[in-house]
Amino acid sequence: MTVTAYANGGKRYAALRAPVDYVYLAPIAGTIRVQLYQLIDGEVRVGSRVPSLPFFPYITLSSADRRLIFRPGALNDDTQMLIKDGERAEPGTPLFKTVGEGASSWRTFYDRGVTANVIASVAALPSGAELDPVTFFSTR
Repeated sequence: MTVTAYANGGKRYAALRAPVDYVYLAPIAGTIRVQLYQLIDGEVRVGSRVPSLPFFPYITLSSADRRLIFRPGALNDDTQMLIKDGERAEPGTPLFKTVGEGASSWRTFYDRGVTANVIASVAALPSGAELDPVTFFSTR
């Protein structure tokens, strides 16, 4: 996996790129939250169920002191979920797998120039202060 800096809307992210069949592992222990988003009539919506449009999972891993959010590509076309909403992950637990060449949901939702498979962010808890995601993922 390669990690490069990406910025959007004044926030820092890590752009993660890996080959097809790459499995993303939990870098820390925490609880998983999976939300599915869709782009409907130009609006990003959560909880919608339009079967003819792609679903994009956002995988949030929260510990006592950090929150990581992974934004991979379309569910089933580009991303296969390996963990479920509400489950607990330990370091090294498989979270999801890249199964297609598609870019992160951010390409569809916000920035047509995104080519990375995953856009990730890291925040401190409970403050929510942004942490450097490139350093975080580069040292794992």
